[in-house]
Amino acid sequence: MSGYRLERGGALIARERRLGFSLDGRPFEGVAGDTLASALMANGHAPASRVALKNGEEAAPSQIALLDGLQAVSVTDEGTLLTRALRALRRKPPDFERGNPPGVMRLCEGLALVQDHGVAPGQNVIVSCEEDDGLRAALSLHDAGVFVKAVVDTRVHPDRRLVAALAERGIRLEAGAVVAATRGRTRLKGVDIRGFDATSGQLGPNVMRPACDALLVPRMRRFVRPMRRRAP
Repeated sequence: MSGYRLERGGALIARERRLGFSLDGRPFEGVAGDTLASALMANGHAPASRVALKNGEEAAPSQIALLDGLQAVSVTDEGTLLTRALRALRRKPPDFERGNPPGVMRLCEGLALVQDHGVAPGQNVIVSCEEDDGLRAALSLHDAGVFVKAVVDTRVHPDRRLVAALAERGIRLEAGAVVAATRGRTRLKGVDIRGFDATSGQLGPNVMRPACDALLVPRMRRFVRPMRRRAP
């Protein structure tokens, strides 16, 4: 995932007010109204699923409001001694993002990045969907300045008006297909797209392997776990 700050948009940010912060000792710059996640993605840096602050508290980067001088450290699956001790003292809900392939996020989160923070989730974005809202989201992303390389729709016959709108914008549509796998270990490099028969649940034999650095999906649990098992 290699996001960047869009030239326009971002209802929650004040672009004129710059804020400095650091992650793992590396300096970055964001703007007022960013979260830690949106500021990192605006710098082309995919955030870790969890970070630890100076007081030892852990949180997802999307839940941390950016402050000038903020210091954070990426937390591995095992965590530091302090964070493991803190977790033992309190019950926490499971981390929805932990273990997901790099560069994959929920479609609603990608839209929020664009609309709230003026940040594109990637340079080459592929949208996976199964209903008209996914096509509308792809159109909204494009109109905000995000390069949407393709839309993969499980349905064979999506709404014709939305299909025409995608074609007018030069967005490729793969209908009756699914994203079957992701490629790339530390960064998303591409996906495998295969035909899909909704009646039998069978995947087609042919595979398309477009390059991309961000994949937006409607529901992480449905799409991500199979992709992790199949990824080469």
